[in-house]
Amino acid sequence: MRDVLAPQVSELEARLRTQPALAPLPVPAGELVEHLRQQESGNPEQDVEWLLLACAERPDDPELAEFAAAALSACGAVGEDSAHLWRFVQSHPCIDPPIYRLMSLLLERGASDELARLAHELAPHNPAASCWIQAQCALQDKQWARACELLSSYVQDHPQALGARRVWAEAAFKQGDLPKALELRQALAAESDSRDDAWDLMSVASASQDWATVRRVSASLNIQLEGDEGLVEEPWGVAYLRFEEGGDTRDLYARRTGPVTARIVVPSHAPHRQHLNDWVAFDAALLEPAPQDEAERAHFIPTYRAVHVIEPGGFGESCFVDGAAPGEALFNDFANTLQARGWHCGVSSDDDYRVTGPDGEPLDGIHFTVTAPLGVSLLEIDQTLRRLTAAWPHPVCWPRFAERAGLEVSTHMEVVERYGL
Repeated sequence: MRDVLAPQVSELEARLRTQPALAPLPVPAGELVEHLRQQESGNPEQDVEWLLLACAERPDDPELAEFAAAALSACGAVGEDSAHLWRFVQSHPCIDPPIYRLMSLLLERGASDELARLAHELAPHNPAASCWIQAQCALQDKQWARACELLSSYVQDHPQALGARRVWAEAAFKQGDLPKALELRQALAAESDSRDDAWDLMSVASASQDWATVRRVSASLNIQLEGDEGLVEEPWGVAYLRFEEGGDTRDLYARRTGPVTARIVVPSHAPHRQHLNDWVAFDAALLEPAPQDEAERAHFIPTYRAVHVIEPGGFGESCFVDGAAPGEALFNDFANTLQARGWHCGVSSDDDYRVTGPDGEPLDGIHFTVTAPLGVSLLEIDQTLRRLTAAWPHPVCWPRFAERAGLEVSTHMEVVERYGL
């Protein structure tokens, strides 16, 4: 539709700028927006023509300017919508709503050069809007320090702007400036009746290990914690924590330790970052809603967004091992030996897992993951596993780990073939 509509829009706007047409509107120009809002259905192209006619009649009406741009966007006239707003903003640089509508369009389309131009042109006339636009650009580019600098300047001139202060608090948190983020969140929670502000303060306070604040906010939310003071680390069930790192999104199983804290209990395999045993603060907003069915809700495990690693778990590489089960006693000795070294061993197979023996006989199978502490080399992991499994009745294998470590792989592949892994 855009290709069909664009020439019409350009022609119509040019005609209206030079000699406004007197085509009849359904209502007076000042009432057109409300009239269109009340329509259950309409002709988008007709609406655009009416709106542009009304804009020509009332060139200083910001609501009409915004509504016309929205109608152009709805018709797929990408580029014409922003051009329309540009013309209004350039002649009305101190009227904020169309400015911010234009900013949103340009941010959505990644038009960084146009955003820079918009901020530059507004600076002499509307420095607050210029500052806000620059801050949004910095946030989009994840330039947290620059964003905090700009948001600080904006808030100095607009101290009552709670939305801007919330954005600043989030930017400070992402920058890693926990004291500033905590200061901002405390002020917001004190001034606002919003439970969301209280929960956001809880997350930042937990990340900062400010347990007195965690306990105070919990009490305000009618959350009962164990004890009256000190560290908050108590059983709160389980959850999935979502990590977004370098374009990689993963949900990791965790044991909750408080209202917005948890420890990761499952290992990660390369090339993913290791989070095993990390103590993590998370955002309290559910990423997926709980099911409405009561029976389903009883088994529901909530998912939250991880926001800060309070304390790293101290683990490095993981190795996935597969093969015939050695028997309970031998495996327990193996796992206990690793645990005594500070390693982690977690079984992922169930009781029904079977492999095929060399003579075709079915054997109980097992697969598990061994995770070593940071600083243990891949070679040492390989050698430790070889030594501790050497006396097992059947060999086990870890071909992917060996390949990643640049070690000999052929013996592992022989086990894969012999046991049908």
